[in-house]
Amino acid sequence: MKRLKSIDSFRGLFIIEMIWVHAVGWWLVTSDLWLSFFTIPYIDRTGGPGFIFVAGLSVTLYVRSRRLKAKNSDTYSDQMIKNEYFLRALLLFIFSISINIGVAIMYNDISQIWTWFIILNITVSLFLAWPLLKTSKLTRLVIAMLGWIANYLLFHILSPHEGQFNSFGVLFHFLFNSIEMDPLFFGFSFLLIGTVIGDQIFDIYQIDNQDERRLALKNKLLLPSIIIGAILIIPSIINGHDKPYHIASFPWIFFSLGVNLIMLAVLLGFEEFELIKTEKSYRFLYYFSFYSLTIYVAHDLLYFVFLGQLHWYNIYFFVIITIILVFLLIKAIYHSKWRNYPSIKLQIGRIASGLTMRIEERKKIKNSSQ
Repeated sequence: MKRLKSIDSFRGLFIIEMIWVHAVGWWLVTSDLWLSFFTIPYIDRTGGPGFIFVAGLSVTLYVRSRRLKAKNSDTYSDQMIKNEYFLRALLLFIFSISINIGVAIMYNDISQIWTWFIILNITVSLFLAWPLLKTSKLTRLVIAMLGWIANYLLFHILSPHEGQFNSFGVLFHFLFNSIEMDPLFFGFSFLLIGTVIGDQIFDIYQIDNQDERRLALKNKLLLPSIIIGAILIIPSIINGHDKPYHIASFPWIFFSLGVNLIMLAVLLGFEEFELIKTEKSYRFLYYFSFYSLTIYVAHDLLYFVFLGQLHWYNIYFFVIITIILVFLLIKAIYHSKWRNYPSIKLQIGRIASGLTMRIEERKKIKNSSQ
């Protein structure tokens, strides 16, 4: 199937949200932190889970397209797909743990080595999701809901033991370190729902006839996503505005899922029905998607730029200027001869593919020698 610009834009939007949330939290003076408490939760609870959601969506499109390739190829097999999938996940795990080690060194706290930043959640979720990718959509949706229920119950059972050096304390650290991040069951459920949406998108885009494809997209994805999204958002706002802002709060979970479903439906609708010229309009977000993992690491340098120096009346001006400058930088890199080298995401994919081919070559040599 063709590459959908709207999905790249969806991912790029979350990278911009990440820069926005972190910059506001870092740069506000202490007396104006009320602004971040008022605005950041709504953006952060949308962006973080959304990034995991789009990871599930993307990996499903990747696996489904690879399996389609394997059916029509004598040199590409299902085992190679599995090898490449797990090698990608393994490399991403090494990458995520490396980031955590850096955080642990910076804060002189060895416990930070296991912290549920988004990339670690995506990595572990990918390992867990593989056996479920061939199950039905309904099965994955049920497991996702059970994951959120488990997240809620385990958090309230284990939280009294936070910081204690006993079995419950260690289990709490493993599952929930820390509360403001994206722990395992919380993010895993978003990734699973992303795989369901990915399957739906893949099936729809196997339809060659444009009119039939648009009708299927509208009836099977766009309208259901918008309706379900609205159903999730409205009660979440009514019942969740006074609830604690953390990962065990169902109003926040449903708010995030609802917003992400609607955002994805809008972007897909714009692209498929050509409501805007996607080649130009989505290009701004595409650059952020292409260098997503690179920006994820490098944007931490912004911490030192205006640390605790800006006020409520000028913070957004500087944040917007910063995002524009980042865009101009990555755009210049993208159009240079070094375009691919800074993309960690691309390099992980290349290494995984290369290792997969080497494994296959060694297997062939071994079989031929027997």
